[in-house]
Amino acid sequence: MKYSTKLLELRRQFDGTKYDNLVNEYINAFIKGNKESMDKVIGKFPTEVQLLETLLKKLKGKSVETNIRKVFRDEKINKVDTEIALSSFYTHICIEMKQGNTEYKNLKKDVLNKLNNI
Repeated sequence: MKYSTKLLELRRQFDGTKYDNLVNEYINAFIKGNKESMDKVIGKFPTEVQLLETLLKKLKGKSVETNIRKVFRDEKINKVDTEIALSSFYTHICIEMKQGNTEYKNLKKDVLNKLNNI
């Protein structure tokens, strides 16, 4: 992936989040043309899987956590429970965003896609 494309992606996903400092660090490295620094900074951002796991840890002990794990692992779960789990998880993503944790916004797309494909 081109470094300019990655810059746009990082700004879209992490600008205005607790990862602002990392975004700025990447921008500075980009301006200087320092590919090594850009690669190093990229490794500090959480992946979507890591964000998913972080949010699921916050939901530990709730049925949504158990059922979402089943949905994303393609384990057997009935259709209605799948719909409930996905819609509840979507709500929790929105709650996190309302609390200022907008880095979770990219998870919404995957959840909605799964919900629409049931």
